[in-house]
Amino acid sequence: MATPPNILLIADRDRSDVQDVLDSIEPVLRAHAGTVTHCPVGDDAIEGGDADLAVIVGGDGTMIQQARRLLEHELPIVPINCGRLGFLASFDPISLADEAAGIFGGDPPRR
Repeated sequence: MATPPNILLIADRDRSDVQDVLDSIEPVLRAHAGTVTHCPVGDDAIEGGDADLAVIVGGDGTMIQQARRLLEHELPIVPINCGRLGFLASFDPISLADEAAGIFGGDPPRR
């Protein structure tokens, strides 16, 4: 059995709808992760250097900003839509829960 991944959870907490999404996904993440480290959006340094992947909650702008921020860390990104369009986000809270075993168990689904 694979070791559960350490997850860096980045969320745009300035958005009014983010807390509901976090409340929905955090139990899923904790059930499938070794650790979950919260990290705010921004241009500051990334904490959680032992992370295996990053879960990003926000809209397309947040996804782009955080992908740039994480580039040097070479972390896979699991984007959770919290915006209107969600063009860049592969998951919403329901689809994340449905596919969590594959995503965090080492055999991610292809989208």
